[in-house]
Parts: sequence; C-alpha cells; structure tokens
Amino acid sequence: MRLISAFGLLVLCSTGAAEAAQTGRWWTEDKRAVMEVTACDEGLCGKLVGFVEPYDDNHQPKIAKNGQPECGLQIMHAHKGDEAGEWDGIITDPRDLTDWKLRMSYRGNGGLHMRGYVLVPLLGKSQDWDVFAGQVNAKCEITTTK
Repeated sequence: MRLISAFGLLVLCSTGAAEAAQTGRWWTEDKRAVMEVTACDEGLCGKLVGFVEPYDDNHQPKIAKNGQPECGLQIMHAHKGDEAGEWDGIITDPRDLTDWKLRMSYRGNGGLHMRGYVLVPLLGKSQDWDVFAGQVNAKCEITTTK
C-alpha cells in the first residue's frame, strides 16, 4: 500500500512540475522572437514580449495584420490536454492572423515542443522552443540574450 501511495504522490508531483515548467519566457525556434507563457483563465496564455528586430524599415514598432503592435500581442490560448504535461489550444500567426490548432508539451531537456496543425496533428508543423533567460525592455527590445 505504501508503494502505491508513494507512486501516486510521485505522479501528482511530476505532473504539476511539468505543467508549471511550461510557464516562462521562450525563444521561438528561429531565435527571432520571445514569447511569455503565463497561467490565465483559459489555462495557459502566450504573448510576444521580445524581438531581435522590433522595428520596421521606418523605425516604427512592427504592427500585426490586425493593426495592433506585435509587442505584447497575445497569440496563444491553451488548456490541459488529455496527457499529463500536454496542452491543447490555438496559436495565431501575427503575420497573417491564421489560427492553428496547438498541441504543446514540455521537453525533458527544458524546452517546449509546439505542434501547430489543421484538423489533426499529422497535418502540421512542429517547433522546439528553448528557455529565454535574457532581458527584454518595455519596447520589446531584447537587451541581453544569455
């Protein structure tokens, strides 16, 4: 009985750790932007908080297709998936405002695995995001990349 109780406690603790590990700041796969993932009413939400190039050719902040600044734009909503440490939701491409279904999971090496797809996960594209430990300012400028 103690073995079963200890195993159950271990599973509960590891599940909570994996879910909590998905919050934070993440480099996108191309290392051109930083997204901040936080807990929200939906479960997890993500917004763009840093860019390698936050300005357009006219030195103005980049604007998404919906007319809002890309800096601070919320582009992800996710809720707990069927598996522990897995999240399902929607992610929006700010360049063309297309919505993609999202399956997100925590990688054992400390990163996030993101799968954007249409209809079923088989019809999509994956990215692996790494932890961002640098600094960004209020203008979404990445000031250190650590």
